[in-house]
Amino acid sequence: MRGSFDWPVVIGQYRELFDELGAIRAAAPAESPRKLHPLRGDPFRDFSHFATSQLQPTTLVAAANVTAQSSDLHRFLLSRSGLDLMYAGCHASPAELQQLLLRLDQDGPLSVGDLLATHQPSRHQALAMGLVWMAKLGALRWFNPDN
Repeated sequence: MRGSFDWPVVIGQYRELFDELGAIRAAAPAESPRKLHPLRGDPFRDFSHFATSQLQPTTLVAAANVTAQSSDLHRFLLSRSGLDLMYAGCHASPAELQQLLLRLDQDGPLSVGDLLATHQPSRHQALAMGLVWMAKLGALRWFNPDN
């Protein structure tokens, strides 16, 4: 069973599939002779604004549309808590998320490493997950200085 369903095996199969699909796309003509279905968009255009990088310690993070003092923060925190009610201990608490936003409000864009340095290392993974959720919901934006 592990040889078929263990996560490293499954992820390896996904990567092989992605590489194969990328090769097919690269070999395809620039203009597709067929028209797209009117009810289904082009996924490469529709999802082009989705993340193309992973959150790293060097990733710079900045507050976007929500500040720690804004009334939107409360709505944001409620929406975050409603997205994933399982394993609450593995996630950053609303108070921790507010602390991260306060720090970003005060100090401007910071690297993830600098932002998390003042927190207990045991909370770093949960806080990083909270940063990803906040970026997903539009409260944060991030950019990698390497790109």
